[in-house]
Amino acid sequence: MKNFLKQNSIILALFLISLGSTVFFYSRSQIPTSIQEEILTSEQGIDNPIEKAASIDNELAFVTPSQKPNTQISSGMTNASSSETNTESSTSSSEQAEMLPTEGDTSEKETIKAILHIPDIDFEATTDLPPGSNAYDLMKTLRDKRLTYEANEHGSLGAFISSIGGVANDYKEHMFWIYYVNGQKAQIGISNYILKQDDIITWHYEAEDI
Repeated sequence: MKNFLKQNSIILALFLISLGSTVFFYSRSQIPTSIQEEILTSEQGIDNPIEKAASIDNELAFVTPSQKPNTQISSGMTNASSSETNTESSTSSSEQAEMLPTEGDTSEKETIKAILHIPDIDFEATTDLPPGSNAYDLMKTLRDKRLTYEANEHGSLGAFISSIGGVANDYKEHMFWIYYVNGQKAQIGISNYILKQDDIITWHYEAEDI
């Protein structure tokens, strides 16, 4: 036996070393080290956000059938409201267009009504004239209604009435034809006064220092 042990001592030593190494490494594999725990913890921390992001993407990608009809209904209501607004706008525009006068419309607003009154010769007449007419235009228009007068043109100063109904200005007696606008003595010549609606132009034969 002693001879056997001596002859195989090296083999027994190697066997014992191999057996001890096996036990040692096996025990370490069963008990994780602090470093291994930290690595495992960090790996779990990285995996968790990825899993959460994946779950969020899945929730966003999933749309229930009941939500789609609501979106379509809301879009339809918006389109209907927009069409009603457009209809009302077009109706309002057409009504305004109807209220505006056309080019061929000859309404009373496009004429000026004026009255010429000359009490000294017992004359009075009313007529319509285009806008922008002056007091001299009024007299020229009423020539067809037995109005007779004589006038002299003085360039930019316009016309100067020298006689009405056969009654002439008298420079010796300082009697002249003077016209009034709505009861007020005019301050400008008859060619320069622009008529307004319902103006009353009155001529008086009276004394005047000129």
